[in-house]
Amino acid sequence: MDRDIKDVHLKYLPILYQTAIAGGLCGIFYLTYYFIFPAVRQIVKFLMPILAPFIIGWVISSLIEPIVNYIEKNFKIKRGWAVFICLAAIFTLLIAVLAVGLSKLAAELIGFSKIFPKYTDDLTKYFTGALYNIKDIYRIINVSPQLIKGFSGNLSSLLGSFTDIISNTANTILMFLTNFVPNLLLILVISILASFFISRDKHVIDFLAAKILPDSVYEMYIAISEDVGKALFGYIRAQLILMLITAIQTVIGLYILGVKYALTMGLVVGLVDILPILGPGAVLIPWIIFEIIKGKFFMAVGLTIIYAFIIIVRQLLEPKIVAENIGLHPLATLISIYVGLKLFGFIGVILGPIFLVIAKAASRGSILSKWF
Repeated sequence: MDRDIKDVHLKYLPILYQTAIAGGLCGIFYLTYYFIFPAVRQIVKFLMPILAPFIIGWVISSLIEPIVNYIEKNFKIKRGWAVFICLAAIFTLLIAVLAVGLSKLAAELIGFSKIFPKYTDDLTKYFTGALYNIKDIYRIINVSPQLIKGFSGNLSSLLGSFTDIISNTANTILMFLTNFVPNLLLILVISILASFFISRDKHVIDFLAAKILPDSVYEMYIAISEDVGKALFGYIRAQLILMLITAIQTVIGLYILGVKYALTMGLVVGLVDILPILGPGAVLIPWIIFEIIKGKFFMAVGLTIIYAFIIIVRQLLEPKIVAENIGLHPLATLISIYVGLKLFGFIGVILGPIFLVIAKAASRGSILSKWF
């Protein structure tokens, strides 16, 4: 009898064990999603504005480290002067580009917000004319004139609302630029100072970390700095380079086509290039369709050529820019952006892919093999 009970226990023990594991995982997921993630999101929202200049400074110091080492080694000057020369050159160029770019962008946004209603009026007239041109077909299928008139009115109202949204968005961006520039300058100054001291005293910081931290923690710090840091900065660098290339191609192409607001639209296309799967097509494809509807086939063909050229150049350059151990599949990137957006809000669009890169770097084994 006891033997039979023991056999039953042995038979169902694996099932109970698996059920307990599944229940535990579900409980962990529930607690993480409903309690831990909301708390982390609030902490990130609170700390991000405070720590942003210092995080930016750390990122800048890490990005310029190869240049600083090159200057220090080849020109035989002290590290502090090498850091100063590097930062001075980079930020002088950056400030000049921002000064010219922001003024040009503000001027184009003002003009675009004024002229955009004309485009929607033309589109409304086109659809209204098309509806009345086929009124005979409506008579054949017994569609009442009131229905046609109502549909036309709804279309005009919809396009008018769309016009208001675009105009308000442009005005909001202008107000944001006006209010944000002083804060941006303050953040920029603090970031420059932070990057200077972090880069200049890098060896001192590493020495203090080795002296203060326990050996196991210091080894983990080195592992994260080397593996995760390399993958993370490689990903950020690659995406910025690809976005910049796309923006430059678009701006040049639009200037050739004679588009009045080439800089604004080029920057928009460059920014949406970070979206996986969609990319520049999220802007250019609707624009091409809009030009075809207006009957401007030359502009539509020109935009199509720009779009095709962007895709070809990206396909040729992306394998070289994004190394194999850093690159992410578009679907994985899309999932990480969506999950980041749901968990952390808009900032999650940036944090999601970054966490994915960190997870990928850790999964390569150098960190996991040491600590798990």
